Amino acid sequence: HAPTGAAFTAGHSGSSLNCWEMVLLAAYQVGVIDWAFLNQLYRRNGADYEQAWISMLTSGGAKTYQVGNARTERPASGDIVFFDNLSHVALGTGETVNGQSKVYSFWPPANITVADLVAAISANDQSVLDRLNHGRVEVTTIETLTGWMAESDRHAELGGSGAGNSPTVTFYSPSW
Repeated sequence: HAPTGAAFTAGHSGSSLNCWEMVLLAAYQVGVIDWAFLNQLYRRNGADYEQAWISMLTSGGAKTYQVGNARTERPASGDIVFFDNLSHVALGTGETVNGQSKVYSFWPPANITVADLVAAISANDQSVLDRLNHGRVEVTTIETLTGWMAESDRHAELGGSGAGNSPTVTFYSPSW
């Protein structure tokens, strides 16, 4: 629908979304951003498109989330949470559970572990890969997501460095 600006249609079999597009779709559906905003955002590209996108999506300064620090500042409801910039994007719920900050996330599916994914790639198990690619918005925590990302970074077959690095987590108020 990009050329026409026509409304999004829910459930179209040819549609797909990634994590940050899910955030945009939610904002669009509740009316806090419009087609002109989306069109302008998607026209941003170039070598530093990630920072351009982040600056367009957010207002105010970045706050760094420190996993394991009970006194870290936590995302409020609706804050946009970035994991290594656009490597993963989620929305803050403003809630905690067992000292962990809850977020709405469109990846990874809670029913797939990193070990499952590595085994599925090795065995070319399409059923696991299909479950990975047919996600849904889930409530999880920043700590769970950073743990998943650090574990996946240990595996070169997943594009990881082998070091098990945890992502840098920052969050901002949205620009809307």
